Amino acid sequence: MDQIAPAPFKRISDLSKSISLLQKKHEERINKDPEFQYLQQDVEEFKKNRERKEISLNETIRKQERDEAEAKTKTTRGRTS
Repeated sequence: MDQIAPAPFKRISDLSKSISLLQKKHEERINKDPEFQYLQQDVEEFKKNRERKEISLNETIRKQERDEAEAKTKTTRGRTS
């Protein structure tokens, strides 16, 4: 097995305090950002749909599901424009 020797380096300072502060500010920013919230909702919806084991063959139900998804997309896009 081939290996690459590690590069020598010197630790300049301890960044743990900076990292925790940056993480806190990141959390605050994403909690206030509506765009990020919409993205989170989209990810959750995607996961939920991917885990579905059954899909209705009833045309009316499928059309209703599609219409609801389209309405949600339009509402979300309308808020961000």
